[in-house]
Amino acid sequence: MKQLSLLVAALGWFAVSAQDNPASALNLTLTDYLTTTTSGVGCTPVAGSLGATGSGVPTCAGIDNNDVWYLFTATTQAARFTITTAAFDAVAEVLEVGSLNSVGCVNASGANTGEVLRVNTLTIGDDYYLRIHSANGTGGSFTVCGQYYPIAEVRPTHSPTPPTDLGLPGYQIINNTARVQYGTSNPLIQGSRWYFTNVDTSEEHFIEIAGTNSLLQLNAVGGLCFNSTYDVRVEVRVDNYWCGTSVVRQIFTEEFPVAQIAPSVIGQTFTGFDQINSLFIGTGNIFEWRFTTDNGTTQFTVENVPNTTILLLAIVECLRYNRIYTIEVRAQYCGEWGPWSEPGFIFTDNVPQIDVRDEFCNTVQTTTSYINCDFTPNVDSFAWQFAPIDPTDPTMTPIGPAIVTYTPTTSLYLFGVGLTPGTTYRVGAKAIFGLNDGCGTPQEGDYGFFCPITIQGSFGPSGSGSIYAGAEWIGTGPSMPSIENRLTVYPNPLDQGPLNLVLPEVVSDGLIQLEVYDLSGRMVYNEVRGVNFGAQLIQLPLPNDLRQGQYLVRATYGTGTATGRFIVR
Repeated sequence: MKQLSLLVAALGWFAVSAQDNPASALNLTLTDYLTTTTSGVGCTPVAGSLGATGSGVPTCAGIDNNDVWYLFTATTQAARFTITTAAFDAVAEVLEVGSLNSVGCVNASGANTGEVLRVNTLTIGDDYYLRIHSANGTGGSFTVCGQYYPIAEVRPTHSPTPPTDLGLPGYQIINNTARVQYGTSNPLIQGSRWYFTNVDTSEEHFIEIAGTNSLLQLNAVGGLCFNSTYDVRVEVRVDNYWCGTSVVRQIFTEEFPVAQIAPSVIGQTFTGFDQINSLFIGTGNIFEWRFTTDNGTTQFTVENVPNTTILLLAIVECLRYNRIYTIEVRAQYCGEWGPWSEPGFIFTDNVPQIDVRDEFCNTVQTTTSYINCDFTPNVDSFAWQFAPIDPTDPTMTPIGPAIVTYTPTTSLYLFGVGLTPGTTYRVGAKAIFGLNDGCGTPQEGDYGFFCPITIQGSFGPSGSGSIYAGAEWIGTGPSMPSIENRLTVYPNPLDQGPLNLVLPEVVSDGLIQLEVYDLSGRMVYNEVRGVNFGAQLIQLPLPNDLRQGQYLVRATYGTGTATGRFIVR
């Protein structure tokens, strides 16, 4: 029995010592990291001991007087080798067979512990050496485990495919090869990297995605253009390690960018405060909308820039009320316009009626005060009618000729209107649309509700002998509006300084989004701030370089929106 033990020991020494150089390396089988880890089996270690002599091959760290060698074949680009020991300070290195060029080396611990070596530049099908030795020449036993990481691949199982991708970039795939990376949503896959290289310009686009999802929406890459060919590579991250890029595949993008009208828009009725939207996926786009009405005799386009599929009807200057419009949309991407979409149709509401603001009704004003009416989009002029009435007559029947005056904004300064002090007037306002837009016949709304305003007499608003003794005086600044979704904007016109917004009482604390647009639809101010329960006075620190002209301000709180317009002069 003793002799048999000695024989086994001798054979074991011979097997280890036979690994002292590359020519006598033992085969090492690598297992699948994903499969063994997911199943809980883990890596199966192989026992070994450092050799008695060195190979003489230069080392990446330490000395080579006791190195041992293993031989393996690469099945993927990336592999992990785990060396476990408590006997020596381990060094591990992967080298190419033949040239003995080093592919990767690790000597990180600096103590009598193992090491983990990971490499990701292997050539699939080639043979490599794994070399193990100690940093200081001491020897001892160890175990080694080899695992291969997953291979990333662009493969033919994905969706959607044209023409149902609804956006940019579309694509056509050579030989039905698609863009799905390795595997399914394996929980061990921590992310993916994608590389797209334009074969004509060599321009490269890169995107990194966290998580296990094996699908990449091509539209999310950004910068890919139409009518182009791209070389595509992908790699995945496993075990906090990038596992090498796949072989190159090619994709062709569609010839043109294609947008379409959102189905929820078609057949609906809209006011000037509403919006319509298209379906298109991509970034940095320009959209153009085409409106046709009057049995095709009236047509105009409006450009919505940049990067939004939403068109605010408030910026469409040629829009008319009580019309049926055929609408189309197209997109520009990478400087190239796509075709017009399939047409849809919408209705516009009846001509809106506007009212004098509630806070100015039943008040006493001076001839140097101002009053406001409601705002509605695309108004070129506001008509104001003042008719004298008997203040005791609840029917507000005029007792004299009316005065009509016009303003370009919702504010009317009473100075110069020709009102007589000591007189009560029935005042109303109406909007005129399309007066100066060159888009055909203007439209006029109806006068809104009339309400009384009394002009201060010569004795003043208070004091002995005043015909207004006991009357409530209001200043020339606006008070709080009482009607939901109305927005007071002042000073208007705006010369300099902040713009003041007065909002009606809000029902709870929350966030409000504040946006300012010029009439081309260009956003010039955007802010989100917190508001508390109750009435709100908000100051907007607008840019100092705003050009002269009209601007639209919009406040969105919860699901409600309040809108106003002001002039910069």
